[in-house]
Amino acid sequence: RHGVNKVYRLEASMINITTKNLIYITRPDIANLKMISEKISCDKRNKTEKSYKIIFTPCKFYGCEVYLEQEGIYGDVKIEVLDLELIPMDKDLLSFEVPSMFSSYFVHHDRSWIKSIAQSLVSAKSLFGEFNRVYTIGDYSKRIWNLAEVLTKNADADAYSNDSAENLDTRIDTLIMIDRDVDYVSPLLTQVTYQGIIDDAFGIENGYLVLGPASNIGKGSIKMLLNSSDRVFADIRDSHITTVFNTIRGRAKEIQSGYDKRHEYKSVSGLKDFVRNEFKDLQNQHKSLTGRANNRKFKLLLSKQKKKNKFKAVSKKLGLIPKSPTEIELINPNNMAYIHGGRYAPMSCKLIEHVLTFPNLFREDDEIQKLLNCDCSCTINPTINATQKNPLVMVYFIGGCTYSEIAALRFLGKQLMPKKLVGRSTEECKYRSHIGKTKSLQYPLDLYSL
Repeated sequence: RHGVNKVYRLEASMINITTKNLIYITRPDIANLKMISEKISCDKRNKTEKSYKIIFTPCKFYGCEVYLEQEGIYGDVKIEVLDLELIPMDKDLLSFEVPSMFSSYFVHHDRSWIKSIAQSLVSAKSLFGEFNRVYTIGDYSKRIWNLAEVLTKNADADAYSNDSAENLDTRIDTLIMIDRDVDYVSPLLTQVTYQGIIDDAFGIENGYLVLGPASNIGKGSIKMLLNSSDRVFADIRDSHITTVFNTIRGRAKEIQSGYDKRHEYKSVSGLKDFVRNEFKDLQNQHKSLTGRANNRKFKLLLSKQKKKNKFKAVSKKLGLIPKSPTEIELINPNNMAYIHGGRYAPMSCKLIEHVLTFPNLFREDDEIQKLLNCDCSCTINPTINATQKNPLVMVYFIGGCTYSEIAALRFLGKQLMPKKLVGRSTEECKYRSHIGKTKSLQYPLDLYSL
């Protein structure tokens, strides 16, 4: 298709490819470039004539070109950039899906990704118009927003004008950007929502869950897309794990009742209508339900957190730890702390709630900003009409967020009706990988996106 003979996964153990025209699509990662350079160098030693093109996504770093030149293959390849920007993971969640972004920023202090993130904000402006209010919480968020404003000014004025977006049915009223290092506690806590536990126990990669034969009770490997298109998953993904199986049991009864409808049809034409209109949907739900029911072996990871004076002060101010955990409803949640069994609400999400509750936050003398001890700002656009139809609130996590935080923000979005929350993230923070990356810091730790 489109002249492509075959698609290969880039691996060190790749077989010898006989095709004469090769295109490598890769992240700007030196480890990947090392594999590519080894294969090109091997072809050159064997005097095999081929043409090579390397497409970097979502951006190209100068260090990548330097590496190719050092390996002696810079002149043998053509280089292009595929600017994918944010990838839609669900109807309310977008992500860069770059696992290395957290360590790049907050461990190695590498700012190479800043322009790509800023460009994604410029693209959002072109689609939804100027933001009414912009809040930045953290040093990187502030830098990225400043760069986004510069990029907007340098772009075609007509493409990003308010007039072009004035008649949009949906506009982004508020943008909230938050650095991951503002809240390291939340991604280190045990996740007890259904999707959070799945991610901790099995790992969710690019929106997919892959279960091997051992995890799927010997029924072979399965690959499941986890988003709201799966109606069963959409019902339980943000639920506390103790309530999930009652929901699954109830849905199983509904599906069985749907199957039983076939007995009500007396004619062949009626039965055909049932198969055409309802049976396929029931089968999809049944398949999804089977996957959820088989997936019972969840390991909950426990983590001890030291409460420092700074954290205690923020916790008290924002109400992170409910006074009466037993009053938090798990089946019909009445507080976002339900995601941790009623014992803790993520600081990042409570900060976002606080910003939306007190829109004039971060003005000069502000207690929260002093407690956070980071660069916080609030920018109000005086040219925007504050009364918009179908306003959106976009939350952008710089450095990733957890599925528990996503669940908490979905809960908050329901409380904010008619405003809607839409999330962006540079990646989904995973408990195990987050621990691994932060261990290298060698000192005590001080990811929708929604």
